[in-house]
Amino acid sequence: MTAFNTKTDYVSQHIAGIMLPSGVPTKCKVVHCDVVFGAPSSGCQGTGICKIVAREENVQRSRNCHNTVAFAAQGLQGKGIMLFFFREYLCSNLMRLHFRHGVLTVKESCRLPDSLIKQLELNIRQIPAGRYCLEDAFGYYRLNLE
Repeated sequence: MTAFNTKTDYVSQHIAGIMLPSGVPTKCKVVHCDVVFGAPSSGCQGTGICKIVAREENVQRSRNCHNTVAFAAQGLQGKGIMLFFFREYLCSNLMRLHFRHGVLTVKESCRLPDSLIKQLELNIRQIPAGRYCLEDAFGYYRLNLE
């Protein structure tokens, strides 16, 4: 996992057990990643998740209202993926467009990169289309994509 500030250590130490739903091991692997919002078929425009990319150490990417940093963890039994977002990295426009009323609508499936599937030992290859609730907890948001 790559540290981008002191909050990274806080999350890696406290995300397990407190934030994960029952049935998820308290010692789970967490991967630092970039999430690009939008639809894959429309060049990452619109709503949903266009792509998720594991971050490389010391690589700084520009931030805007189409992407943000997140932490990814395995969902229940690897059949999903959980994303954790810090509020301070989510611009108000991103919240308004993508998390309207605390829900993310994914209009088309998003393929997960093989490296992320392998790192998190996922049993899924893509995020299915659907409506996903954004849970507010402990200074950051959790999004269960199952």
